[in-house]
Order: sequence, then structure tokens, then C-alpha cells
Amino acid sequence: MKRIIINLIVILLAQHFSAAAAFGDETCELNREMEQQCRSYTYSVVKPMLDYLHQVSEELQESKSKDEIIKDLREKLAQQEINEALINEMRSQIDFQKRIDSLTKSNKKCKAELASKSAELDRLNVEMKKLSSSLLDKDKEIVKINISNSGVTIRADL
Repeated sequence: MKRIIINLIVILLAQHFSAAAAFGDETCELNREMEQQCRSYTYSVVKPMLDYLHQVSEELQESKSKDEIIKDLREKLAQQEINEALINEMRSQIDFQKRIDSLTKSNKKCKAELASKSAELDRLNVEMKKLSSSLLDKDKEIVKINISNSGVTIRADL
């Protein structure tokens, strides 16, 4: 009995496969015709969407490119601002150094003038002492002459 059932199942499967093969050929041909019809319809429906996606893709790429350019420009601007601040700082230091140099030069000139005036003052003091000594000697002489003319004896310590 088992054998009969197995044989029956094998026969049914064989019939089923042969029917499926025959139907499969017809199905494939029908599928090809449907595919052709679908292809033209789908193309007309999908084409605008593909065009739109292409346009969006290009705009996105252009936007990324512009964003990169903006980023680069911002970095350059930041670097330029830093450089400008450094330049201003250096100019300030240069102006300060020039002022220090000018003041140092004026100070040296004043010191030289002071030394010159001090030397002149020393020379004039020496000359004044000589003249004072000479004047004192002359005063003593005058006193001696006056004393000898008047006949009075006065000490000459003056």
C-alpha cells in the first residue's frame, strides 16, 4: 500500500511539473509583453523623478562646494584678522621703540650739554677764583698805598 501511495505521488508530481513547464513558457512570454508595456509606462512616470533627483543632487553638490568655499574664506578672514592684529601690535612696538630711541637720543644730548656746561662752570669758577685772588691782591695793594700815603699803619690782613 505504501508503494502505491508513493507511486501515485510521483505521478502527480510529474504531471504537475510538466504542466508548470508548459504554463511557465506561456507565463514568460506574457511577462515579456507586460514588461515592455510596464517599461514604457514606468519610464514616463519615473523620468521626471529621476530628473528631479539629478537636479537635487547637482544643487547639493553645488551647495557643498559653496559651503567649502565659505569655510575657506572664513578661515582666511580669521587668519587675516590675526595677522592684522599682529601687524598693529608690531607697529605699536615700532612706534614705542622709536619714541624710546628719540628720548634716549635727547637724554644723551642733554647729558652731553650738561657735561659741557659743567666743564664751562668749573672753568669759570677757576677763573673767578683767580680773578678774586687777583682782586684781593690789588685791594691789599691799594690799602698799602693808601696807608703809605696817609702815614697810618693798618694791618694788611684784609
